[in-house]
Amino acid sequence: MTLGCRVWNMERASGYLAASIPEPPPAELETLNSQAVREYVVAKGYSPDVLDARNAPDDTFVNSAHTLPMANSMAGLTISITRQGPSAAKVKLRFSDLYYPRLVEAYYNLVWAAVDKQIFFDRNVD
Repeated sequence: MTLGCRVWNMERASGYLAASIPEPPPAELETLNSQAVREYVVAKGYSPDVLDARNAPDDTFVNSAHTLPMANSMAGLTISITRQGPSAAKVKLRFSDLYYPRLVEAYYNLVWAAVDKQIFFDRNVD
C-alpha cells in the first residue's frame, strides 16, 4: 500500500502502524478547510461575511482564520490489523489532531480505499 505517508512506528507482529496522514487532492483540501473555517466563525458567533477581506475588522481573530490549521501539521494516522482467522481480519483506522468531521471523513475515505485494495491484493496472493 502506497499512500505517501511517513511511517513513525511499525510493529509487524501486532499489525500496528503509526504514520503521518496522506494528503487529499489540493482542491478538495482547500474546499474542506474553507468550509471548516466558515463553520468555526459561525460557531463563535460571527457572521460568515467577515471572512470576506473587505468586511473583516482589522483587529479580530477572523483575519487569521484563513490560516487556521484544520489539519494540524502533527496530525497522524494509526492503523491496526488483527487477524481474526484464516480468511478474516479486523482493521482499525484512527486519526489524531483532526477536528473537522468532513475532513476526517475525506481522510478516512482516502486511507480506507488503499487499505481495502491492499487487503484484496494480499488475499489473492496467498
